[in-house]
Amino acid sequence: MTRFLFLTVALVCAIAGSGCAIFARPSVPITVTPPRREMPESAKRPCRLPVLPDELTVDTVEQTLVHAGVALVKCDIARQTAVDVHDGEHADEDDWLRELGVEP
Repeated sequence: MTRFLFLTVALVCAIAGSGCAIFARPSVPITVTPPRREMPESAKRPCRLPVLPDELTVDTVEQTLVHAGVALVKCDIARQTAVDVHDGEHADEDDWLRELGVEP
């Protein structure tokens, strides 16, 4: 009996909640699209780090470490670019919402 009562109450709440959602007015017009920013290709590409060769010499280790350092700097620049684009897009969306009169 308790299970039947629980299911009945859950069904009534679900029906009531969905009915309100159907008639609720959206806070932002649906026909308007938010501003977008394009992610640069350099930020989309995966980072490639050099690996140590099979035959190790002092020169190859030094060269590999130098190349790895350069690759890490390039990867960090690409990561920071992606973060800046993402943050900028969210700032643009917040400004856009404020122009529409909606607080983000």
